[in-house]
Amino acid sequence: MGIAGRSGLRLAVVCLVVVGLCACRDLQAASEAFPGSSPSLEALGAGALEALSTGDVDRLESFRLTESEHNEQVWPELPAAAPEVHFPVELAWANIDTRDRAALVRILPFYRSNATTYRATECRGDVQRFETFSVLTDCWVMFTLADDSSRILEAQIFKDVIVRGGGHKIFRYYDENPRNHVHAEAD
Repeated sequence: MGIAGRSGLRLAVVCLVVVGLCACRDLQAASEAFPGSSPSLEALGAGALEALSTGDVDRLESFRLTESEHNEQVWPELPAAAPEVHFPVELAWANIDTRDRAALVRILPFYRSNATTYRATECRGDVQRFETFSVLTDCWVMFTLADDSSRILEAQIFKDVIVRGGGHKIFRYYDENPRNHVHAEAD
């Protein structure tokens, strides 16, 4: 191979490396945690329970996906976003937001009137994996009440958690009533 051939080969290798580095950087940027994400599932559950107990709606909102995070970054990867489904993102967000607000109106009075102590958060369902995030499903927050610390309760304050770049965010809040904790042995 002549000098011109080797120079061309070197240039091609350099171009491939540069393109690869740019692609990796773009993928890494797409996989960074959403602003305000909790560093762990436990921190998310404890923070949401505390915010419910104090009635801190702004803090509750900070744990949840924003409209732009949902519409611009999460929605495009979801099966419902496929063109053949014909489901508009605006309708998906309106559904999430409406149900979220109704759930908070319903559950806030219980948590504000009952002092709670956080115990654990666990997600018992399958993990759904997408290109830039995962979704933890069937999530439960365990806690005790101040007037009965021997009985552990659990509630689906939220059911699904987005995990992206090590950060955790809630899709929406649910209005499920607390129940006695279901032990793993009973499952």
